[in-house]
Amino acid sequence: MSIKLRLALLLGLLLLLFLFSLVALRTLERRQIAEAVEAARRDDAQLVENWIELRASSLRRFIEDAVEWPALAAFAADPAARAEWARQELDPALANYGVELLWLAAADGRLLHRVGRPDLPELPLPLPEGRLGDLAADETGARAFFHSVAEGLLEVRSTRLAAPGAPWLFVARLWDGAYLASLGDLTESEASLAPASAAGVSVALHESFANPGPSAAPIVVQRALPGWGGETVRTLRLFKSAPDISFRVEADRLKTRVFLLFGLCLIAALAVSLHQWVLRPLGWITDSLSRHDTAPIQPLLSARNELTRVARLIVTSFEHREHLRREVAERRHAEAELQRTLEERARLGRDLHDGLIQSLYAAGMGLAAARKRVADDPAAAERHLAQVASVLNDSIREVRDFITGLEPEPGDEGAFTPTVNRLFATMNADGAARVELALDEEVAARFPTRLRTELLLLLREAFSNALRHGRAGRVRVSLGAVQGQAHLARLGVVDDGVGFDPATVRRGRGLDNLFARAATHGAQARLDSRPGEGTRLEFDFPLPTMEDEDEEAEPAPGASVHPA
Repeated sequence: MSIKLRLALLLGLLLLLFLFSLVALRTLERRQIAEAVEAARRDDAQLVENWIELRASSLRRFIEDAVEWPALAAFAADPAARAEWARQELDPALANYGVELLWLAAADGRLLHRVGRPDLPELPLPLPEGRLGDLAADETGARAFFHSVAEGLLEVRSTRLAAPGAPWLFVARLWDGAYLASLGDLTESEASLAPASAAGVSVALHESFANPGPSAAPIVVQRALPGWGGETVRTLRLFKSAPDISFRVEADRLKTRVFLLFGLCLIAALAVSLHQWVLRPLGWITDSLSRHDTAPIQPLLSARNELTRVARLIVTSFEHREHLRREVAERRHAEAELQRTLEERARLGRDLHDGLIQSLYAAGMGLAAARKRVADDPAAAERHLAQVASVLNDSIREVRDFITGLEPEPGDEGAFTPTVNRLFATMNADGAARVELALDEEVAARFPTRLRTELLLLLREAFSNALRHGRAGRVRVSLGAVQGQAHLARLGVVDDGVGFDPATVRRGRGLDNLFARAATHGAQARLDSRPGEGTRLEFDFPLPTMEDEDEEAEPAPGASVHPA
C-alpha cells in the first residue's frame, strides 16, 4: 500500500472520528437540555407535593388536637345540650386551623353537627353515596382523602373521637378557583383539576422533552388525588411554561459550528501540510531517483528540514555512482586494451612460430641437403644454397615487417595453387616428400587477402608438422566448398606420416596455434590421427559474403575445436 493511500485513509479516519465526536457532542447537549427540563419538572412536582403537605398539616393538627379535646367529646355525646358551647368555642376555632368545613357524625351515620364557611352552602357529609353505613364497621381511625362536590374538590381529614359511641369527626378545605389560583401563583404555573381519566396525559407531554427546541413543550406536573376508598377522584394538573432555553440552544449551535469549523480547518490544514511537507517532497525524491537527475530535488536542497539531508545524500550517491561508472568504464577500457595487447602478443607468437620459425627450419633443412650433395653434386648443392638464401631473405623481410608493425605477407595476389606449391617446396628443401593439391581457385578467390595469409600460415605449420614430426612422404592439400553448405569452405591437409595419438601425445605450440588461429576467424578445426595411419587436419571457414570479399574477416568468438 502506498504512503499516499495510507495518508488518505488516515485523513478519512480522522474525519469520521471528528463527525462521530460532533454527533456525540450534539447528543450530549440535547440530553443535558432534556435533563434540565426534567429536573425543573421534578422540582415543581416536589414543590407542589410540599405545598399540599404543608396546607394539609393544619387539618392534621386540628384532627390531632380534637382527639385530645374533652369538651368536643362531651359535645359529641350531647350536641343539643352543648350547642351554645359549639357556637362559642368550636366554630371560632376552625379559622385558627384553616378549616373551612366541619362535620360531626354518629357511628350510625347520623349527622350531629355541621359548620362551614359562610359563603358556602350546607354540604352533605363528604362520603361517597352508600358509604354512610360503613362508618360503624370502619376501625381504621384517621384518614385523609378527597371528595368531589359541585363547588369544587374537598380535601378531607377524618378520625374517630374518644367518646361514648365513637363518633366521627370530618374537617375539610375546599379546593375552588381561588385556592387553585394561589397554588398557581406559588408554583408560577396554571393550576387546574382534571378528571381522573387524564392522569396519563403527563406522560405524553413529558415525552416532548426528549427533543427540545428553542421553545420546549410546557412542563406539566400532575398529582392524583385519592378518594375515600383509595381510588383517584380528580387529578391536580399544573401547566408551566418551559424555561427559556433558546439562548442555550443558540449557544450550543454556535459551539457546534465553531467545533465543526475548527475540525474541518484542522483536517484541511493537516492534509495540506502532509501534501506540502511529505507527499510532494517524496514525489520529488522518487522522480529524481527514477530519472537519475538532481533537478527535481533542487527545492529540497535549499530547504532546511529532515528531507534536505535525504536530498543531499541522493546527490552524493549520484556523484559516487557517476564516479564509479567512470572508474568502471576506465577499468573496462584498460582491460580491453590489455586484452588487445595479450591477443596481439599471442598473434605475434603464432605468426613467429608459424612463419619465421618454420622458414628458419626450412632453411636449416636446405643447408642440410646442400651439405649432403656438396661433394657428389655441387650444382644441386648450389641450388639448395640459393633456395636457403631466398628463404633467409624472406625471413629477414618478415622480421622487418614485425618490427614495423606490418602483417607478414608470405603469399602473393596470384593464384592460390602456385603459392601453396611454392610454400611446400620451401618447406620440403630436401625433396624427400611430394605434395598433391586439389584447390578450388574460385573458393580461394572469395577469401580476402588477410584470410588467405592466415590460410598460408596454417598450411606452413601443417607442412612443418607433417615433414618434421610425421616424416610424411606424401601430403595432400584440398580446398573447396562443403557439400550441402555453400557458406562454408573446407581446407584439408592429409599426410601418410607416422601419426600419433591426440589423447596421449605431448603437444607443443604448433597444434595449439593451429586451433587458436582457426578459432580467431570463426573456423571449426578437426584433428584425426592414429599411430601408423598418418594425420588428417580439416578447417571449416565461413565464406565471406559478396559485400565482404574485399574486407578482412572479423574474429568470431566461440569457435570450437573437435578432434575427429
